[in-house]
Amino acid sequence: MTENEKSGEPPHVEAPYGHRSPLGPILLFLGGGLGILMALEAIGGLPFDMPRSWYQYRAIWFGMAVASIVAGFVLSAPPKGDERDTR
Repeated sequence: MTENEKSGEPPHVEAPYGHRSPLGPILLFLGGGLGILMALEAIGGLPFDMPRSWYQYRAIWFGMAVASIVAGFVLSAPPKGDERDTR
């Protein structure tokens, strides 16, 4: 019988993402998707209509894509002091 079983505490279970938020990869994919849409639209247009703001405020959409990618990298980084072996 282990210490946890004796004391009645539940066993320690590590979260699937460790101590990282799943928001990081989501933001990375969102920013990358926006970037791909912007590139495809610039090359030859999209086969579907985008919201009116897409055409009126391209700089804002570009800024959101860049900010999303940067935030995704920051949130995906391992926490400082993470001593886990990454090999």
